Amino acid sequence: MVEVALEGCCKDQLFDQRALRFEVSEGENLDLPYDLERAIQHLEKGEHSIVYLKPSYAFGSVGKEKFQIPPNAELKYELHLKSFEKAKESWEMISEEKLEQNTIVKEQGSVYFKEGKYKQALLQCKKIEAQKAQALPLASHLDLSMCQLKLQAFSAAIERLYKGPFRRGEPTGVE
Repeated sequence: MVEVALEGCCKDQLFDQRALRFEVSEGENLDLPYDLERAIQHLEKGEHSIVYLKPSYAFGSVGKEKFQIPPNAELKYELHLKSFEKAKESWEMISEEKLEQNTIVKEQGSVYFKEGKYKQALLQCKKIEAQKAQALPLASHLDLSMCQLKLQAFSAAIERLYKGPFRRGEPTGVE
């Protein structure tokens, strides 16, 4: 969880001024550019920062009608990270906590996928994979592959077939 105060400007016009508290990877639901959220993750508590986003890292060729941001606009955000709460590391959790956390992450990934938010779904799937989930490897592996296909990352999806539980001769957990 992060708590941040921000001001967003486009061509020296203020379009966004908020104090937010949200879970990392949920920023897009709050109309934050994905790469702004990545920048927030690199701040330290109490730090002030100015972040300049090129169009491809902001709202891209579509802009953001809600804020009257035109297509291909460069943005400037002033940030103040007020606080953050670090989640438990995988090694700090007992097996039941890991399973519960992975189930929550997988369900959230499924919601994002159904909503067509493939980047966010991909992030959720990667969280499970990064934690080396033992209880949900096949399901998370399939979800990750589907996200890569939807994002047209075909070579990554094919590579996944050779790295994941689908390798020839390896058990898949599917009867």
